Order: sequence, then C-alpha cells, then structure tokens
Amino acid sequence: MLRYLTKLASALLTAAFALAPMPAAHAQSQGMMLATLNPTPVIQQDVARLHTLGADMVRFPVYFSYEPSVTVWLDKADAVLATCESRNVTCVVDFHHPTPGHFNSDIVDVNDFVAKWQAFAQRFQSRTRIWYDLCNEPNHPQWRSVALQAAQAIRAIDPVHKIVFAPRGTTTAPATTFNPLAGITNQVLEFHFYNWTDVQFHPYSPAGDTQVTAYPSPGRTGADLDALLNAVRDAGLRTGLPVLIGEVAISREHPNAGRFLRDFAAKCRARNIKLILHAYREADIWNYELNPNAWTQITNWLAL
Repeated sequence: MLRYLTKLASALLTAAFALAPMPAAHAQSQGMMLATLNPTPVIQQDVARLHTLGADMVRFPVYFSYEPSVTVWLDKADAVLATCESRNVTCVVDFHHPTPGHFNSDIVDVNDFVAKWQAFAQRFQSRTRIWYDLCNEPNHPQWRSVALQAAQAIRAIDPVHKIVFAPRGTTTAPATTFNPLAGITNQVLEFHFYNWTDVQFHPYSPAGDTQVTAYPSPGRTGADLDALLNAVRDAGLRTGLPVLIGEVAISREHPNAGRFLRDFAAKCRARNIKLILHAYREADIWNYELNPNAWTQITNWLAL
C-alpha cells in the first residue's frame, strides 16, 4: 500500500510539473514586442508562444491613436498581463502613441498623459510582472519634466513596480550622458537601436535608398556595434540601474538580417543589457518567421 501511495504521489507530482508553465532557463530578460492591435486572445496566444520559445519579457504598446479609450486598453492589458503572470513573463506596458489622433509619440496634453498613467497604476498596482514604460521614443521638448510628472503620479499610487525612462530620439546616442529621473525609485533606463537605418530599414529606407548596406561593412562592423553597446552598458554601471534596449529591428528582407540579430543579441547578453526585439508578427517587414535564417537566430537566442 505504501509503495502504491508513493507511486501515486510521484505520478501526481510529475503531472503537475508537466501542466505548469515552465519559466525561462536564463537570467537575462529577453523577448519581443507584441502586436497589440490584434484581438486580445491572439495577443495572449503570442505571449504563450514567445514564452515557450524562451522569452521572459514582452513589450505591450498602447496606441491611443487607433483606440482612444483608456478603459479598452486597461482591459486588454489586464487580460494579457494575466497570461504573463501565469508564465512568469514581465509585461512592459508602453505608451506608444500617447495622444488620440497622433500616430507618433506626441504628447499634446500633459495633464491627460499623467492622468492616463495614474489610471494604469491604479489598475495594476497590486499585480506582478508589470513595468511602466512612460513613452515610446518621446519627442516632447520638455520630456524630462513631463516624464517626472508622470513618474511621480505613478509613485503616489504604486511604489513598487519599475518605471522605464527613455531619452528623446530613436538611438543609443544619449547613453553617455543620460541620467535617471530625480527622486524616482526603481527605474530602468531604456534606449532604442535604430542607429543604422541604412542597414536596418533596407529596402524601406526613409531616404528612399534601396541599395543594400551590408552588415558587417565599413562603419557597421561588430567592433562598431561593441562600442555602441558598451555605452549602453556603461550608462547602467554609471547610474547603478538596469538598462534595456526596448526596440531593435532589421527588415526581415535584409540579406544579413540573421547575422545582425545573432550578433546584437549575443552582445547584449554579454553586457547584461535587457533586450526586446521589434516585433512579433506585427507587420511583414518585421515578421522574422518569413526569413528562416533570421528566425533560427532569434529562437536560438531565446532558448539560451
């Protein structure tokens, strides 16, 4: 009888582990940005798939340009966060388009911007696995002051969860002098890497240049990438804060996309830089599953 009970207990324990979501094996936060204009169940499926591949972090962009209702976004984020929590995946909620009618990072009404963050902090203050990413690629001329107001409003409600603060712009250029918000606890410094648009946006260059700039090529070598990522790492060492590259992308059509993604991810991991790739199934240009080599490099990185 004792032997039977022992076997039964062992079988039940094995079944429980088989059913439970397995955490990522690595300590380095890594993942991809979600396509949040999709229906909520689709986004939840994407979180589950990315977690299965090894992601322990996703970025949840909020687009008030497409959907101005704060309630709609709160409910959608709530459901996706529940999926993240069940799988120990951190959900980085970012205001991607903060203002209705503006398909960019314009902040037209500062009071409205702050009030929206208060609503998010109120909804999620008691939850786990959420970070507040104040604004995607902010371009407000008094951005530091605006960010401080939003961060203070969040901290008045939620003293715990991380606040992600990024400089203006789309590159790592500010890293050498960028400082955190004064008086705000538990910050993460965020940078984006669109330093090499001639490489990363081929054949969709903003300048209309359809000529391929290879990676590596002069001025676009692994050593050049080292120097840029060293500056990001050093920003964290100088301030004592975690650092995140919240976006990096390369057109999946670029002939060297796989090599660029492989090198970028490996170099971030070596420097303890948290990394979120842009983007998971958001648009064909970034749909790396359509490029088998690039997708192999991403899945290999996530699985480490």
